[in-house]
Amino acid sequence: MKKKVFALLAVFAGLFAVTSCGGGDEPSPDPNPVITLSATQGESDNTAKTVTATTLQTNIDLNNLEVTSSADWCTAEVSKQYHTTKAVNSALSTYYLVVTMTENTGYDDRTASITIQDKNSSTKATYKLIQKKQQPPYVTVSNALMKFLASEATEYNELGTNVDASRIEVTSSATWAKCEIDGNVDISTGKAKLKCHVDANSAGTLRVATITVKVKDYPAATVSFKIEQAAPVVAVSSTLMTFKAYETEKDNTLETNVEASQIEISSSASWASCAIDGNIDSTGKAKLKCKANVNTSASDRTATITVKVKFCPSVKATFKIEQKGIFDSYEMVLVEGGTFTMGATDEQGGDASDIEKPAHNVTLSTFSIGKFEVTQALWRVVMGSNPSKFKGDDLPVENISWADCQTFITKLNQKSGKNYRLPTEAEWEYAARGGKNSKKYKFSGGNTVDEVAWNHANSGEKTHVVGQKFPNELGIYDMSGNVWEWCSDLYGSYPSTPQTNPTGPSSGSNHVIRGGSYDFGSTACRVSARSYIGPSGYRSDIGLRLVLPK
Repeated sequence: MKKKVFALLAVFAGLFAVTSCGGGDEPSPDPNPVITLSATQGESDNTAKTVTATTLQTNIDLNNLEVTSSADWCTAEVSKQYHTTKAVNSALSTYYLVVTMTENTGYDDRTASITIQDKNSSTKATYKLIQKKQQPPYVTVSNALMKFLASEATEYNELGTNVDASRIEVTSSATWAKCEIDGNVDISTGKAKLKCHVDANSAGTLRVATITVKVKDYPAATVSFKIEQAAPVVAVSSTLMTFKAYETEKDNTLETNVEASQIEISSSASWASCAIDGNIDSTGKAKLKCKANVNTSASDRTATITVKVKFCPSVKATFKIEQKGIFDSYEMVLVEGGTFTMGATDEQGGDASDIEKPAHNVTLSTFSIGKFEVTQALWRVVMGSNPSKFKGDDLPVENISWADCQTFITKLNQKSGKNYRLPTEAEWEYAARGGKNSKKYKFSGGNTVDEVAWNHANSGEKTHVVGQKFPNELGIYDMSGNVWEWCSDLYGSYPSTPQTNPTGPSSGSNHVIRGGSYDFGSTACRVSARSYIGPSGYRSDIGLRLVLPK
């Protein structure tokens, strides 16, 4: 037994001696072929490039490795540069798998499989490469709906894109609406201007067009937007304009959505006309200035004004200008008859003078009196001249004597067939006090003089357009202030007994004036205040008001 053990030890010792001394063969490499990859899949952008895809370890000689690709856009090779790693019972070398790609000009990702295989065995490894797609073309617009007024117009939309303008096609569903790229695409921002133009809307109704923008060689890149064009519109704020015989100008308001140059205005009568005054504002409104000749006849007359759109004549608005005959233009207020106390009544207080006394009862029949003082326009039409110092059609006529008034009234009655006259002093005061509606004011229409009368304190020492202050209880204007008004009566002292329809004294050298004026203080503007002047006298603060008996 001992002999066998020693024999085995001798054998192992001999073997150890051979190995330690370097004698005999090196250990044989791993008999099994090995191919391993540090990564089996990778990604690349769409550009043409060469990349180191992965690290490859193998114990196979490079000449025995075969590298193939499943795609013609991709080739691969095992790099000749490597280092060797020794391991127990193996000899694996490290290499690099280098992949070369062409540019991906398509709009889809693409994949290639790269296979590294031992020519002498079935040993292989596979690397999967994904190359990202080209960014696809796109088109966008900033405004999905463009709204146009009815007139011909050009506006801009904003196009966003990543392609050159030459690759973009713009079409319209309607011939009246067109869009095109204005210039080039701004490469830095990817934006361009779309110039959109519409013809004038002659259809007369709302219309819509679809604009389509697409990339010619990539139809999937398409965007569309709407162009909406309003129907032409014209309207007027007043369908009836009433002129007095001597009124020559008034304004109407036009509302439209077309340019002023596209509006046509016509009149059915030569004596009346209208025109747009200035421009149409941001709200679509414009002033229509309408003019009429003075109507010197006794008859009313009417003209029809037509406002239409030139490019769409079916869209129009009409209104009428009605002008009163010369004698219907003087407005009258009915004063129902009754009894009142005339003269220095209690509300007049200490301002009342002796010529306003004694206060006495007066009974009057119903009559009509002018709503306004007679204007210069009416005087001029009847008399053919205007004697006033302060000129203006709607200013009260002045600088006229009592005798001038009689001439005017005679001519007016001849032309009108009516029976106008000056008011009696009693009629004047009754109307000024408000007749049966009287609230016993100190002035005609109130107790605050500046609210109802142009007087020395507020007039600027001139007359003013009639009807600017507050009216009295009957709706009559300016019976206090503006101008004194002639009465038919001769001047005289008041009687102490009750009177019915008095006409004043039968003799005297002066005629009564009432109401005060722009050139007098508040005391003269009271309803009971009186003054007088000779029948041939005149001043720039004396006018008249007319009465019609019932």
